[in-house]
Amino acid sequence: MSKPLSTCQLVHLLTRIQSTPYINWMSMWGRQKQFDELHAELDRRGYTGPRPSRQLKRLRVEDINLALFNTDPMHTCCVENDCKDEYMHIAAHAFKLAQQGFAMEAALYQALSSSFDEDMVRGEHIENVIALLVGMPVAAVELAGDTHA
Repeated sequence: MSKPLSTCQLVHLLTRIQSTPYINWMSMWGRQKQFDELHAELDRRGYTGPRPSRQLKRLRVEDINLALFNTDPMHTCCVENDCKDEYMHIAAHAFKLAQQGFAMEAALYQALSSSFDEDMVRGEHIENVIALLVGMPVAAVELAGDTHA
């Protein structure tokens, strides 16, 4: 018999489900059921902290690009220069890695590291991108500009 998941683990699972690309609609339906069950468990526990949006959506390259643009994790000044497609190549690379089974955090790290010096990529940068992707508040650093979501 396994030990029940902690509240932190439940939120982490919700984040993973929300930030994983779906190969087909059948897999999305199965994850939607699990997603709803995890949210219901958090409700039963009276959890009121930050959690992913209750709306499960199909993740797209454009969503990743927008989250990268809004957080500007590599400080390229894309927001100030209104260069909305500056991270598109990185978003596409991260999406492809996620489809191959990488967790989104690892996919973003790999994609950013392939375009920038690996020493420049920080965990809080990736956390902020993930937070925007799943509809959670961005806490570690301020957004580079206003969100357009």
